[in-house]
Amino acid sequence: KDGSITLLAKNAEVFGVQLRYEPLPHKNTLGFWTNVQDSARWEFQVDQPGKFQVEATIGCGNGSGGSEVEFGCGEQTLTMQVEETGGFQNFKRREIGSLTFEKAGRYELTVRPRKKPGLAVMDLQRVVLTPTNQ
Repeated sequence: KDGSITLLAKNAEVFGVQLRYEPLPHKNTLGFWTNVQDSARWEFQVDQPGKFQVEATIGCGNGSGGSEVEFGCGEQTLTMQVEETGGFQNFKRREIGSLTFEKAGRYELTVRPRKKPGLAVMDLQRVVLTPTNQ
């Protein structure tokens, strides 16, 4: 009702070799993100144009922090450096930045790593786009 858009891990289209959806209840995430070439994509509908705050719910094990991840939607790009959360299933919400949609319609959001210094990029449970009313 508030215009928020929730992109769940289970609804992502996954590209690559290792990345996959992990359906166990304590995971419910995109995991095994060990290949920097792997990516995930969602298609979604924007009903009310405007500016949206982007938040990702992630987990990252000790020793795997420092990956750089790009969230891309059309010409807009947000970059996040992944911080360790104490475990891949120890999920924390992270504000990434904001995206602006000039008109209602169908859009795609792609998440791809740019660098991965540790064992894995992260586990990604969801991405939420919340209108800012600005």
